[in-house]
Amino acid sequence: MENYRNLFMYGGTDDKGRQIDGCIKRGVPENVAAKIFDDVSGFAGYAFNKSHAACYAVVGYWTAYFKCYYPTEFMAATLNSFRGDLGKASYYISCCSAMGIEVLPPDINKSRERFTTEGDRKIRIGLSVIKNVGEGAVLDILNDREKNGEYRSFEDFVVRASKIGVKKTVAEALILASCMDSFGLTRSQMTACVQTELDRLAHEDSRNIEGQLSLFDFGDASSAGPSIYIPDIAEYPESQKLGYEKEMVGIYLSGNPLASYTNIISEIATFDMSEASDILALSGSDALDDNKQVAMCGMVTDKKTGYTKKKTMMSTISCEDLSGYFEVLLFGKNFDTYNRMVEKNKPYLFVGRRQMREGGELSMFADCCFELTDDPALLSRIRNDRSYQTALRERDGGQTIRPAKPVITKETVVQNEPDKAPAENKEHVMRIHYSGKPDSKGFSRLLNFLAYFHGNMAVEILFESDNSITRLDDICRIAPDEAVLNKLAELVGADNIEML
Repeated sequence: MENYRNLFMYGGTDDKGRQIDGCIKRGVPENVAAKIFDDVSGFAGYAFNKSHAACYAVVGYWTAYFKCYYPTEFMAATLNSFRGDLGKASYYISCCSAMGIEVLPPDINKSRERFTTEGDRKIRIGLSVIKNVGEGAVLDILNDREKNGEYRSFEDFVVRASKIGVKKTVAEALILASCMDSFGLTRSQMTACVQTELDRLAHEDSRNIEGQLSLFDFGDASSAGPSIYIPDIAEYPESQKLGYEKEMVGIYLSGNPLASYTNIISEIATFDMSEASDILALSGSDALDDNKQVAMCGMVTDKKTGYTKKKTMMSTISCEDLSGYFEVLLFGKNFDTYNRMVEKNKPYLFVGRRQMREGGELSMFADCCFELTDDPALLSRIRNDRSYQTALRERDGGQTIRPAKPVITKETVVQNEPDKAPAENKEHVMRIHYSGKPDSKGFSRLLNFLAYFHGNMAVEILFESDNSITRLDDICRIAPDEAVLNKLAELVGADNIEML
């Protein structure tokens, strides 16, 4: 796309060998040409004929109407579209909270198959959302509940579940997903006995069928004591309990492990997914695809290790904050430094450059990370980190030497010596004096220009805000012929180009 943009604005030869003048050569101001291209390319991504657009408009009005006048039903239907991956619905669950709608946890006696409304401002999570609980098992439970009434106790559930063929894995998933909290037992107690008791009751049923009961098996079952044994054991630790909820349902139900770190998060985080959602809604994904340095806190929900195209190790880390999901990528030296310390179900502060993936998910190319703990020295270590200081400056609008796109090397060649070239560099170098920000659109256009008119001459950028110099990557070496230099002078000003 950038090649087409440069061709449209500055001219050149297209992929069919035709010479294109470009807008600027024809007298169109650069900012106008850039806006025209952006408007046309944006429209091209979602252009329809009038009849098609009218249909979408009608659907849009319907959607707005239902959300306004039937908010609970509307949000329940929206959440049902994410039943296959409830983790992706965390944003809409947070929207429910903002709208005054309570999302209730699944319950063995109250949940249906899908998300359902429950009262005026309540939505109940359905049983089919739970991992390892298939639709067949859900229907068996619902049919049994309709035929024989609600489950009166955990013992009642186990006895009846054995008769309708509920598997151990299903029962355990229901327990860990908080479905049976109303029975007054701990989840650890229920999971400890459910497997053995289901096996025992299934064996007894088979004996009844085969007519192998002994004399001692006869009698009034109602007068006997409990038919299952409940062990006296402590509940799971809170972190483990929440981890099971996350694994089974895709979201935290009874709490959020990050909640205990809200104070430190408010002090150190420079960006979060609630802000990302606002930017995405107002300005689109391009506003987040800017390589801005950010510091984000999140709970690690998954971690995968693999290889890059260059056969080097990398990690893809799935994270969740209080508002949504994001992805962290570790490469190169950062992988070697931080990969081992990052573990699932632990909270971290990640610092790095944000980008948007093709699927519309926010990603971060991490420079460093810190595990969130109660260590009083943690804040000091974070604040003294250079990458974190960069994130603070970019949040506050300060000038930093960060790459606007990955074509810039991270290394700063010279500091506070604008008239002195690097001692080790003996080749001819073009130095461009730049007064703007390294994360601005103007700087991105400059990089695209240099990459488009590729040559052999190295290029340095002198940022006038702090007199620092950054050597650009080889992809931005320029061909120093007259025509190219004239175009470059139009872009940055002839007085801002220096040959060393």
